[in-house]
Amino acid sequence: MTSAFGKGLKGFRALKWWTPFSALPHGICGVVGLLSGVYLVQGALLGPGEHSYTLATESTEPKMDILVLYVYVVSSFMNSLAGYFLADKAPGKFRAVFRNTAVLQMFL
Repeated sequence: MTSAFGKGLKGFRALKWWTPFSALPHGICGVVGLLSGVYLVQGALLGPGEHSYTLATESTEPKMDILVLYVYVVSSFMNSLAGYFLADKAPGKFRAVFRNTAVLQMFL
C-alpha cells in the first residue's frame, strides 16, 4: 500500500513543468513566483530591518529585496500569461474563468 505522501510525491514529479512551451514555463514561473513571494511576505511580516524591503533607499547600491520584488513581478506576469495559453486545456466550463483570472493577474 502506498502512503498519501508517496502518491503526492509521485504526482508532483509527473507535472509538466515546461508547458505550454519552454520559453514560457507555467510550472517553473509558478515556483519562482511562490518562493520570491514567500520571501517578500516574510520580510514584510518581520517588520523594518534587514529582512524588510523598501522601494526608496538612501544608498545607491541596489538592495537584494528590490531585485526579488522584480523577480516576483516578472515571474507572476509570465505565469499568468502561460496560464492564459493553458486555459484551452481546462474543462470547457472552466476555460472562461481561467482566462479571466489570468488576465486579472496580469494587471495586478
